[in-house]
Amino acid sequence: DNTQKPKNKTEDSTTKDFISEARSAFKQMESEIAVRNGQIIEHDDYIYGDRLEKSLDIPIGHDATPVNWLRRTVEIHKNMFMGRGFNVVSTYDAQDSASAADQEDRARIELENKKSKEYAEQRQKLIRAVIDDNGGDAFWSALAENCSAVGNSAVKAYYDEENDKYELCEIESLENLYVLWEKDDFREAQAFAYVYQVTKSEAISEYGVPEDVETSPLGHPLDSISASSTSTSVNQVFTQPMVTILEITGIIEGWTAKDGKLVRCKVGQEKELNALIIGDKVTRLISDPKKLPKYYILPNKRQRRRPWGMSDISDAAIQINMTYVETLSDWRTHASKVNFQKFKAFGFGFDTQMPKPAARTVEYLPLSEGQDIVPLQQGDANGQDFARQMDELKEQFVRETGISRVLFDDPSVTLNSNQALLTSMKPTSDIAEAKKQLWGPVIKKIFEDALETIALHKPEIKDLVDKDEDWSLKVMWPSVMQKEDPVYQSMLLNRFNT
Repeated sequence: DNTQKPKNKTEDSTTKDFISEARSAFKQMESEIAVRNGQIIEHDDYIYGDRLEKSLDIPIGHDATPVNWLRRTVEIHKNMFMGRGFNVVSTYDAQDSASAADQEDRARIELENKKSKEYAEQRQKLIRAVIDDNGGDAFWSALAENCSAVGNSAVKAYYDEENDKYELCEIESLENLYVLWEKDDFREAQAFAYVYQVTKSEAISEYGVPEDVETSPLGHPLDSISASSTSTSVNQVFTQPMVTILEITGIIEGWTAKDGKLVRCKVGQEKELNALIIGDKVTRLISDPKKLPKYYILPNKRQRRRPWGMSDISDAAIQINMTYVETLSDWRTHASKVNFQKFKAFGFGFDTQMPKPAARTVEYLPLSEGQDIVPLQQGDANGQDFARQMDELKEQFVRETGISRVLFDDPSVTLNSNQALLTSMKPTSDIAEAKKQLWGPVIKKIFEDALETIALHKPEIKDLVDKDEDWSLKVMWPSVMQKEDPVYQSMLLNRFNT
């Protein structure tokens, strides 16, 4: 039974100690999480929301045509990186039958090579089945887009016994994910926590917790509001009381699980566990390795000695996009005033009301007999340097984001050969190659764990994942350049002709 059911006061006290210590451990990460979440929310608002438009410095009455290049930039990076998906192949070390001592030994080696090849093919089919069961390439494309926009993507993996399949789930609300790091290089995780809040009525109806369940202030899931109002901090600012749902996976210092119960242990002797905590109750406790969920973080761009990745949309790119829209607004507003003629009309009385100026309209100025107004030289909107400013902003944007103007479908860019086209795309393809290097080991780990977990549930395929055998997985990426690259095509022809 994986459900934690306290039977006595000692056990109940142990559970409360575990919850308190686990919350305290993850609460230490709040400053790091706050910085990450601030960046996520900001980039999400600029790319998919209306923050770009609301941040523009455009006077009232000026033309306002919001042009958001940021979303298109994310789509370009996603397509260049994950537009063709990937393949995970299983390799094995074949033995050289030519070195056999005799015919019998040669036959044995050939038989072993054939067996290794069949196992490799079966492993590859299993991996393909896992990919197809979880949305195919579209799943990884969504991860790539999220990663490009906010800097990171995360995946939760577990074996679904009810549906008899291995599940890969995107953690779309990355803001709720906390990590305890194993080392100060922020590359290996000791434990993960997925934290969110629900209303008290929702917790009671959906999870069956008692009415005196411990609550937390809205927006502060790791803080606590005691069920008794007499034991609250005088400095605590209360908002709506919520119930915190906290799922912990990994190693919590000084704790392990034994026989379905939480027990203290010596530091260094902990074992991985999964605990679902609702309020102040542990409603599920798992220590069986084959049932433990696993978490993986996929960074977009790795930053030195920083725990989280970096978005393809930099602050400079956002500012350049905003300046472009403001310059476009100035140009359009100026043009609407000076590119339309104004005529003097005589014969109107002194009491004639002057017409209200209107943009992009030919106007008449009513004048009485004998009156005249010296016309103002309005000039030409094209005589200003707006066009040059906007061209420079576009150039700076594509340099900052590492994308080619060709990918924006810019008709002003003419390339006379495939080689010129590929050269212009090289900055974008370089970024895609760098992401492949980052994601490759993580994807490999995901499917190695998947094979091992499936084998624990299906002993008949245990031999396929036997670590004593010389096999490994390799992530194969289709080259961005190869299909259209004439140099690559020439290389292929030379290879076949030699």
